[in-house]
Amino acid sequence: MGIILFLGLIDLNAAILLLGMAFGNEIPLILIIFTSVSLFLKACICLADIGSVSDLAVMVLFIVSIFTAVPAWILIIGAILIGVKGLQTFV
Repeated sequence: MGIILFLGLIDLNAAILLLGMAFGNEIPLILIIFTSVSLFLKACICLADIGSVSDLAVMVLFIVSIFTAVPAWILIIGAILIGVKGLQTFV
């Protein structure tokens, strides 16, 4: 049960970072890279699951946001999707 909660916290961390990026806060590059790698590793657990696909989509969103300015509404939608998935682990 503990590992499931840890994986849910990774999702919530990603949601918080996406919201911070959407509202113009400066996020350290190492934190974006660490979150992207952890989402990738989490997605590799089961690639056939829809949750893993959303992890990969948010990971791509993080990587794209390093190199270009992603519109805030896309970041907010990504934050909602991954945040709801993260909150479901606590229910």
